[in-house]
Amino acid sequence: MVGKEKVLEAASQACEMVNEAKGSAISVSKVTVNKANNIVVFLNNENGVTIDDCANVSKAFETLIDREAEDYSLTVSSMGSN
Repeated sequence: MVGKEKVLEAASQACEMVNEAKGSAISVSKVTVNKANNIVVFLNNENGVTIDDCANVSKAFETLIDREAEDYSLTVSSMGSN
């Protein structure tokens, strides 16, 4: 099982990678990991989170934690509106 701390660190680093490349301000709001290695990463941005933001963070995340080695599923989403 991938540890929650490792996932949070990778998700934060993925956001930084996307922010540098796209000039955005995406951050991690929440991360969940269950025993089946289903990872859910929720993003936040003052200007809203787009589908492209989620896709870009997902792609960056997958460069940081090898899906083959860890055998996980990944969902990247926004927290939604309040």
